[in-house]
Amino acid sequence: MNITQYANSIFHSITPKQLSAFLSRKGWQRVKHPNAKILVFEGESLMIGQVASVVFPSSASFSDYFARLNDTLRLLSKHFNMSLSEVIENIAHCDHSIITDNYINGFSGNMCEILTDIYDSAENREINHSIVWASDLTPPGHLENPTVQMTEKSYEVLKIASADLQTVNEPDEEKTVIGRITQLKSKVPPIKADEFAVTRIIVISWEVEKQTPINIHIKLPLEQYRWACDAHKNGHKIKVTGKPEKHGKLWHLLEHHGFKIISADKNIDRR
Repeated sequence: MNITQYANSIFHSITPKQLSAFLSRKGWQRVKHPNAKILVFEGESLMIGQVASVVFPSSASFSDYFARLNDTLRLLSKHFNMSLSEVIENIAHCDHSIITDNYINGFSGNMCEILTDIYDSAENREINHSIVWASDLTPPGHLENPTVQMTEKSYEVLKIASADLQTVNEPDEEKTVIGRITQLKSKVPPIKADEFAVTRIIVISWEVEKQTPINIHIKLPLEQYRWACDAHKNGHKIKVTGKPEKHGKLWHLLEHHGFKIISADKNIDRR
């Protein structure tokens, strides 16, 4: 079935930025790639312990953009068990720019996060916010209706805006991270599982000079993850160099190298 048979105009309005925002909202992470002409995202696969990924052009001006977009939407349709029209609707009609482009006079990233937390605590029920003005105040013209509805679509838009407003783009320079492991995350035991099919993450309490420690997430290959498990068990610190980036509330260390375990009396070099 050709996508243009039911959603031609909407389909051709989808931009790489909208598709990226949709994937981020679904919990997928962008993976850095040396080819600037493509965007790569990874998410949790429906197969336990595996990683799903999609690749699409970084600009709608490329000649093959809509052909590749078509392929990507079909993959996402199967992955999320949604029809193609539902996927397109979710991508195209959750425009958060009305919030992110006006954050100086409107909602901050923290306010967006608070509202989404309220919606989550209400177990996704529709919420009505009422504004009561003092009798001696005249409400602004755009707030003549004192009741504001928060629906599932409002929640989706706020979720995207929250992540976008709270993303910090750090200088593209390396930092050396030193600290103890606070979390180990792996869906399967690190025994003989396929290294490329499983995401293994450690969280280190990064000891930043004269600042509150930062919890930073680091993806590790199988062997280094095993060493990290031993270090955590023995209370040893980790030392690793990479590029820290913040997405939403979470810090990640990208392109890392020089992984070392630091014991009380010596460095245990693991490369």
